[in-house]
Amino acid sequence: MARAGATCVGGECVIGDCNEGFLNLDDDSDNGCEYECTPAEPATEVCNSRDDDCDGSVDEGTECTDGT
Repeated sequence: MARAGATCVGGECVIGDCNEGFLNLDDDSDNGCEYECTPAEPATEVCNSRDDDCDGSVDEGTECTDGT
């Protein structure tokens, strides 16, 4: 399954934009679009054991993690 398109930069083929639903979370083109996530609407974290804003962290800033 392709997770990204290809593009040419300086005559070299490199990973282009990630396909919908995939992110290059670590900005490392060597491992490409390694993170599968579709942001929730709205893309704000809620206590549900999911990464609602697709930033690589789960439930950050919610009562699940901060005790409020």
